[in-house]
Amino acid sequence: MVTKVKVQKPAIPSIVRQGAIAAGIAIVVNALLYFIGAALGAFPADALTPMGVPVDVTAILGISVVATVAAIIGYFVLTRLLSVARAQQIFTIVAVLVLLGMATTPFGITNAPMMQIVLLEVMHLVMGGALIYFLVKA
Repeated sequence: MVTKVKVQKPAIPSIVRQGAIAAGIAIVVNALLYFIGAALGAFPADALTPMGVPVDVTAILGISVVATVAAIIGYFVLTRLLSVARAQQIFTIVAVLVLLGMATTPFGITNAPMMQIVLLEVMHLVMGGALIYFLVKA
């Protein structure tokens, strides 16, 4: 006789809490990376994004918040449509694909020193890694 164990879908507060933890950790780490990089001259004012503005800490923090909200919504939808195990698997795959897609964005910054590009790539990994690690624990 085979017994099936029903896995409960993660509750909305649990998903939001795990997303907030991921965002908090990533924001602190990324802010530290930004300030260290800025002190070393990695974020010059003449290095402009495609929108014509320099990269500053508020842009980095804003993007982190937007990424967190998108990840929370995406993970929530997946957990409601699929089994929890399948949702975690698909979320992880999609998150890795998004990270790979985001790997090209720092190269669109004009006059960006190599250290800025490297730091922005590390920041992407910090944010994506934190979201993947914490959201699948919800």
